[in-house]
Amino acid sequence: MVKVRFAPSPTGFLHIGSARTALFNWLFARHEKGTFVFRVEDTDRERSKDEFLEEIISSLEWMGMNWDEGPFYQTKRLDVYREYSKRLLKEGKAYEAEGTLGGEKAVILAMPKTTMTVDDIVHGPVSFDMNLQKDLVLMKSDGFPAYNFACVIDDYDMKITHVIRGDDHISNTPKQLAVYQALGIEPPKFAHIPLILGTDRSRMSKRHGATSISDYKEMGFLPDPLVNYISLLGWAPTGDREVMPIEEIIKEFSLERVGKTGAVFDINKLIWMNGEYMRARKTEDLVKLVEPRLKEKGVIGEGHDKARLSEVVELFHPRAKTIAELADSAAPFFTDAVNYDEAAVASVLAKEGVKARMETVIAKFSSLKAFGAKDLEACVRDLASGSGVKAAEFIHPIRVAVTGHKVGAGLFETLELIGREKVLARLKAGLSKALIVPVVFGLLLVCKPASAEKIFYRDGTTASEQVIGRDKNSVWVKGASKDTAINPERIEKIQNDDGSISKYDYGTILRTIEEKVKAGNYNDAADLCDLLVQSFPKSNEVHYLRAVLNQKAGRFSKTAEDYKFIIDSQDMDAKVLNNLGAIYASDKDNRRAMEMFKKAAEKNGDMPEVHYNLAFLFMQEKDYNNAISEYNKVIAKEPDNTTALYDLGVAYAFKGDYAAARDQFQKVLAINGKDEGAKKALKSLSEKK
Repeated sequence: MVKVRFAPSPTGFLHIGSARTALFNWLFARHEKGTFVFRVEDTDRERSKDEFLEEIISSLEWMGMNWDEGPFYQTKRLDVYREYSKRLLKEGKAYEAEGTLGGEKAVILAMPKTTMTVDDIVHGPVSFDMNLQKDLVLMKSDGFPAYNFACVIDDYDMKITHVIRGDDHISNTPKQLAVYQALGIEPPKFAHIPLILGTDRSRMSKRHGATSISDYKEMGFLPDPLVNYISLLGWAPTGDREVMPIEEIIKEFSLERVGKTGAVFDINKLIWMNGEYMRARKTEDLVKLVEPRLKEKGVIGEGHDKARLSEVVELFHPRAKTIAELADSAAPFFTDAVNYDEAAVASVLAKEGVKARMETVIAKFSSLKAFGAKDLEACVRDLASGSGVKAAEFIHPIRVAVTGHKVGAGLFETLELIGREKVLARLKAGLSKALIVPVVFGLLLVCKPASAEKIFYRDGTTASEQVIGRDKNSVWVKGASKDTAINPERIEKIQNDDGSISKYDYGTILRTIEEKVKAGNYNDAADLCDLLVQSFPKSNEVHYLRAVLNQKAGRFSKTAEDYKFIIDSQDMDAKVLNNLGAIYASDKDNRRAMEMFKKAAEKNGDMPEVHYNLAFLFMQEKDYNNAISEYNKVIAKEPDNTTALYDLGVAYAFKGDYAAARDQFQKVLAINGKDEGAKKALKSLSEKK
């Protein structure tokens, strides 16, 4: 019978990677009608904390991963490990180290000098040169077992049949195989599943956003879609399906359908899937989840109107993507204050003509006999028709003034639920916001600098300046020590490089973009940048800025659109081409990625990162000659780049040119004598000819 285990160390919270490992073990056990064991590897006494263990257990329970045996604690099995170590000492397979601590000597396993091979279920046969392995500590001098010894003893005693864990544990496998061999016992089957990557294809970490399960719970994700989503990180069901109930996932799951390459975690995809699950939930279920959040924020009390809360949740139910979003949308219906989104205020309420429209709306809404959704809609559409503008010119400012946000549930149903008195008060508050005109402080540092433009002054003088922003009151140019504002009345005209005359009354570049970037909110910053594109529809600089912001926000399709605009305009900057290539590579479109990188190299052959990207793709295609050529171009520009030298050595080794490979690894050590990777590579190549 199949028996698997999940064995976390309580030295931190349960993160997405470990949760995926637990899930794959649990799914495999349930599919095979086997046993799922929960074991706690708590021998790291300094770092193990009860709070971490409590969070791990609560997160597993929240995700619905029940265990059949356990929890078992390694700290309660110390006598077991000591007995096995004594056996190996007695058989002469292990020895005691010199020196004592606390009256005990460390026990060390003499490693075999041979080659060991494991038939990994995911990767196939993987061989290990045991000559590269140091003798293995089994029992430390403090009387506690080392990780690679304890887990082998536990897996054997608990009759574990399959060890399913992340690729980062492959390096532990030869050490554990040596212990199994020394004890004369059969090892379990191994399946090393691919690591989880961020959208930039690097290993997922805190810089990619929240990583612990408790973080995602706090952000308002439901357990079912989270389980559904992470089950697809490295495993693929049959057919083209994504939203799957857990029963169906269990029925389909198999280790044979687990891929070898890293799986990209996309928060936007998780948000979409969470929204799908939320729409399938009953309103009363969502009310139970929203209610405690509103109470925690002090929005509602124990005696709140439950029927009204149910109405509000029902209103936002079809659009909400997370419980947190649903709670935020419901909050304005129970408070007088409005939490305004600065970006929404800047892009909607600060537009020309909004003030006059808002004053008209306030007057009309005040005189309405009935304040129902249909009455409100008829009123707004009549106002728009009479003003000769689209209804959206009224709807968007009303929504932002009343709710603080650009998007939400049906506006007129929202207004009806909030009520006339609060709506009018918020419209008046929004009117004061509409009077505020944002000031231009310049483009962000991530934006490519604007071209110099010729300014013709009314006194007959001219100047070539880098104009970084302008509105009706000022033109900002790049000053020697700070940005300088010029009164537009002094200027006759501003002439662009192509001879065209540019206006300076098109609005403002919003300082909130910079604030959003500093706060790490790239989604809102990119949305604000849409305003700049409207003002500068043909500006490569503005499209470049929006591309960078969307790329940082993980919105790659939108990023590609802006880069394509720049490329189509013939302003094929090598950096832009390289960035676009990186986006295609992240989407595994290697053909287009290669095309962009080659164009970037043609445009500017002096960019090492372009040649490095080309080398990476050539290595994937096993085109080692071209990979070597590109790595050499990187090294020609950066001779001390140990990463490039090491990768060049790997390329030579794959090609079979071991002498050249050794040369590169020796160069790495000449620069950094402590590089363990280069040392191990040289040792493994020592017998290669």
